[in-house]
Amino acid sequence: MPFTWHKMVTAGRRDLADVGHYRTSKEPMQIDSSRIGASKVHFEAPPSEHVSSEMNRVFAGFIQTNALNAGEPLRAITRAGIAHPMILGIVAEGLAACGRSEIGTIS
Repeated sequence: MPFTWHKMVTAGRRDLADVGHYRTSKEPMQIDSSRIGASKVHFEAPPSEHVSSEMNRVFAGFIQTNALNAGEPLRAITRAGIAHPMILGIVAEGLAACGRSEIGTIS
């Protein structure tokens, strides 16, 4: 499901190396301040080869807390609020864009 959605929202984009699957780049996915001569890395996501297992861990936790699997299930909005930053920290593409915009506004 996430891959189908990703293909739909990125249709026609040629600037993305990985569409419809997890990232595969060997380079680290980082958020940095990119000032000339003074670059600072603020966050580095897990390596590409760990993304699938990390996402499976998040999805397993999400499923375990639903009404069918949990003795005291969490509300859907709470579950989404927990999962969203975890997913951004793993896949990092969205986080990188958010981080770049935030760093740009406070630098």
